[in-house]
Amino acid sequence: MQNHILLWLKLETGGLSSLVSEKNILGSEYYPILQVSAIITDTEMNEITTYRQAIFQESSEIDKCSDKALQMHNATGLIDEVRESGVTLKQAEIDIIELLVEAGAEALSQGVNVAFLAGQNVSAHENQFLIYQMPTLKNFLHFSNLDIAAIGLAQNLWNPESASEMGMYTDWSDDSPNAKIRRTIQSAKYYKNKIENL
Repeated sequence: MQNHILLWLKLETGGLSSLVSEKNILGSEYYPILQVSAIITDTEMNEITTYRQAIFQESSEIDKCSDKALQMHNATGLIDEVRESGVTLKQAEIDIIELLVEAGAEALSQGVNVAFLAGQNVSAHENQFLIYQMPTLKNFLHFSNLDIAAIGLAQNLWNPESASEMGMYTDWSDDSPNAKIRRTIQSAKYYKNKIENL
C-alpha cells in the first residue's frame, strides 16, 4: 500500500517568479527566498507537522527585492526577521526533507511512498523557486504538483455556481503564513469531497 505525503509549501520571496526584464533573468533565480512555511499532511489532509522559518539573507540579497515586495515585507516585519535569522536556505531545505522522511516519505528515486508539492499556485511560484534555489528538495519530491489553483480554475470555468459554496469551507480569520496554507488545505478537502462523490 502506498502512503504518499503532501508538502503544502508557501514561500515569501523578494518578487515573482516571472522574468525580471531589466535583469534578463527569471525572478525565481534572482529574487531571494525570505521565508519558508510548510504543513505536511497525508493524502487525507490530516496534519502531520508544520514548519515556518525566516531565512537569513545578506543585505546585498535583500536589496534585490522588488519595491513592492520590500514594502510589503518591511510592513509585516519579515525583513527584520530575515536580518536576525540564523537559518540559511540550505538548512531550511535540509529541515524540510528531514520532516518529510520522518512523515514516511521517500525520495522519488528510492521508493514508492513519495511526497508531492501542494498548494495555491505552486506550479507558477514555489515550484519555480525550488528549481533554482532549493534543488535538493525539488529532486526529493515527485515531479507532479497538486496545484489547488488549477482545480479552482476548472470549477470556475465549468461549474461557477458551486464557487460560492466553497467559501463556507474557508476560515479567513487568520492571515499568518500557516493559516494561508490551511485555507488552501480546506479548499482541497472541499474538492476531494466533491471528487469522491462524482
